[in-house]
Amino acid sequence: MAEFIEREAALESVREKLRISESLPDCISKRASVFTLASMNDSLKSIPASDVVSRDAYDQTDWERCVALAQLKEIGKGLGERMDDVRPVPKGGIGEMSDGYHTFNGLYYQRMILFATLVKAYKDKAWKSHRHEDGELCFGGGWFIVGIDTPEGSYTYHYEDKDWDRFDCVALPEAKHWDGHTEEDVTRLLSLDVMRTTT
Repeated sequence: MAEFIEREAALESVREKLRISESLPDCISKRASVFTLASMNDSLKSIPASDVVSRDAYDQTDWERCVALAQLKEIGKGLGERMDDVRPVPKGGIGEMSDGYHTFNGLYYQRMILFATLVKAYKDKAWKSHRHEDGELCFGGGWFIVGIDTPEGSYTYHYEDKDWDRFDCVALPEAKHWDGHTEEDVTRLLSLDVMRTTT
């Protein structure tokens, strides 16, 4: 009976925190944010006592993360979804999330270096600017856009100002016209004349 009362008190504490915050803790993946507060509260009732982490064993933040993850897994089971891949965001931020081999930050850095290499190889087709074509600063300032004009159209990325000098190309007062390209159009880069760089 004492174990049941302790479990119910712990779950009520979590319910209250969720009612106050009206959202999941920041440590939970954005994928989880689609679940409603009512669904989460209902799922708490089905969490086995063994899934409730003792406050003495962990500090409050870790305890809340464990309970929230258990909640999401229970909700996922009810919806027929796999929730095994839901993880807390690392203390270093979302950029430190990893597939076990690479982090987001590591992959973005590699992409930047590869694109800077293309820009250097195709200087006559590359450009950069702190302003979009409408004259507005990229993301309100602190960022720039860099692009390469390929036979199939332009392709661009945005980077923080700290990386401006990595891109050896002409600086324009405003970016060239955006032709509507999206990430699916990255294959435009394959249309660049590779023979030119090997002669």
